Amino acid sequence: MYKMVTMVPPGEAVRAGVRVCRLLQKPGTFVVTWPRAYHAGFSHGVNCAESSNFATPDWLPWGRQSVEIFRTTRGARLPCFTHELLLTTLARKAATLSAHISSWVESELRSLVREEERLHAALRERGVAALVDAASGAPLDAGAVGEEGGEEGGEEGGEE
Repeated sequence: MYKMVTMVPPGEAVRAGVRVCRLLQKPGTFVVTWPRAYHAGFSHGVNCAESSNFATPDWLPWGRQSVEIFRTTRGARLPCFTHELLLTTLARKAATLSAHISSWVESELRSLVREEERLHAALRERGVAALVDAASGAPLDAGAVGEEGGEEGGEEGGEE
């Protein structure tokens, strides 16, 4: 089910115990698909349509879960964006975010850092002697990712 081209006949889904809904989208209306929902569609004739991915702050844990599923499922397609980039972009803009959104971002960043530390420790246990930053080639010190002051603050130059 992790391929962009997978189509499942609705009757087959119902026989498997999946709740199926259908709708007819009319001009000027929106359709919101909830996390972990399978959706598909087609057009009856000529149309002009646009889709947009958006998320409210409480979607962030679903995004993390989705990344984990795609990463660990054999044969799954690559995610269409990086969750890590979304989180770091939001963190760089923290001064402009509401306290509500910032609290969700902080929680997710902490989860991201814990996972990176776990993965780094696993590499060291397997005998990897040194870790380097892929972008700069600079060595990564053990534990530096989660330490206060371990990452340099401030904006990076250039546009995102």
